[in-house]
Amino acid sequence: MAAIPQTGDSAALAGRGVRLLLAGSASGLVYLLNARNGRLLHTVAAGHLPRAIAVDDRTGHAFVYNAGDATVSMLDTGSGQILRTTTHIWGGDELAVDAAAGRVFAAASNTWAVSVLDATTGALLRTTHVGRTPGLLLVEERRGRVLVVDQFDNTVSVLDAASGRLLRTTKVGKTPVALALDRQTGHAFVVNYGDGTVGTLDTATGALLRTVHVGISPEAVAVDERTGRAFAIANGNGYGIVAVLDTRTGKLLRTVRVGERPDMAMVDEVAGRALVLSAYGGGEPTPDRWAWLPQWLRDRLLWIAPRPAPASRSAPTASLRVLDATR
Repeated sequence: MAAIPQTGDSAALAGRGVRLLLAGSASGLVYLLNARNGRLLHTVAAGHLPRAIAVDDRTGHAFVYNAGDATVSMLDTGSGQILRTTTHIWGGDELAVDAAAGRVFAAASNTWAVSVLDATTGALLRTTHVGRTPGLLLVEERRGRVLVVDQFDNTVSVLDAASGRLLRTTKVGKTPVALALDRQTGHAFVVNYGDGTVGTLDTATGALLRTVHVGISPEAVAVDERTGRAFAIANGNGYGIVAVLDTRTGKLLRTVRVGERPDMAMVDEVAGRALVLSAYGGGEPTPDRWAWLPQWLRDRLLWIAPRPAPASRSAPTASLRVLDATR
């Protein structure tokens, strides 16, 4: 197996999960690998300090933001060939693709704008000024909307996906840090770290429908569209909390106490289960929080997470709590 870097900044799957792209600003290269066996297929010199990647499987294009020269490189995910490099991109720490609209959106917290590119040609179509520090992006393809989070302005802005035009900017809670989408209702759930709340937004209009308090310093949220539940993780007095919300109304249904310092939430819609990982005990012990990754990827990509501490050490053991998502 060919050597790949031990540090990186972004990864994305392409070709329906067959190929894996890695961008490493330290190496200045983009690596295209076979996602099933880890074989290195292509090494691409995209630009200076490649930092973020997004993929459009419809066109077979990958988009790489190069922080060192403020460009976006468009690559063919099959051959690794650079098809175009677009200059004068305001920022791209966050990249998102709307395949239905044929658009790519680039945002960075050190700019005042979101850049909109054509997903087929790579051309820069528009630069839209959004708040002071636009960052986190969320695409709602069904309704043709893109949500942009500004942590310092405490806002979520809604863009029209086709044109890139700013439709509305809505004040949310303090320090929004995470977003999750329910495509069935068109509601987005905004986690506000600074005031311990989760807001429910209508993605079509940008209206804030409801805000509920879920705990101390919430950091993540996951949605189960089948059961109509959203799961937000937060902290209580020395323990973790999972807040369960109704995705239709945004109403808080119940809270569940879990292990200390919960830091990740996932949903298994097929099994009807919500999985909450805690950095410390309180659930079923799990030795490696990244056990779901292919072994070759865990062995090679040390940048994803530190290796688990040996059992002989006194370091706390991570835990996994499984919740019934139907309740």
